[in-house]
Amino acid sequence: MIDDIFGPALRQVAPLLVFFALALGALAVFKARLGGAGSGAVGFPYARRAGLFSEAEARFLRVLREAAPDLDVFGKVRLEDVVAVKKGLPKSEWLAARNRIKSRHLDFVLVEPDSTRVVCVVELDDASHASERARRSDAVKDGALAAAGVPLLRVPARGSYDASELRRRVEAAVIPAEAAAD
Repeated sequence: MIDDIFGPALRQVAPLLVFFALALGALAVFKARLGGAGSGAVGFPYARRAGLFSEAEARFLRVLREAAPDLDVFGKVRLEDVVAVKKGLPKSEWLAARNRIKSRHLDFVLVEPDSTRVVCVVELDDASHASERARRSDAVKDGALAAAGVPLLRVPARGSYDASELRRRVEAAVIPAEAAAD
């Protein structure tokens, strides 16, 4: 009796059901080959970088440590870890200000070892800083650091650096800022 009722309908729909089953199987294979996007599976497509710094940055870091032996030197620090958006702004202004700084990084930050107070930020400017995008990014960093009273020293990238000259430049950047804070 059931076969009499559903048999003809199933025979008519069977090719369509087979088609959908094959299409669903093909879709599953396609998604698996794409890395399971959307499947809920978490993949980790990452590889270790050769180093934290480029060769030029690492060379500069060694000289910067020599030039500022009484300070701790940190590299690739988020701008947002050095400056904060002032409280009391309307939420939309606060969010806009935070969005301008949240994804930017500073090349090097010099801090007092005991207090971790930021003494100076050092930006190593290579040829990439000539692009319009880099100039806009540099202007945001410059403005945010100046508004917060954090000294900034921009150093052109070179093949070699003189530690005593760099020490004088760091001191020249830090001393006026400390005098202004007093």
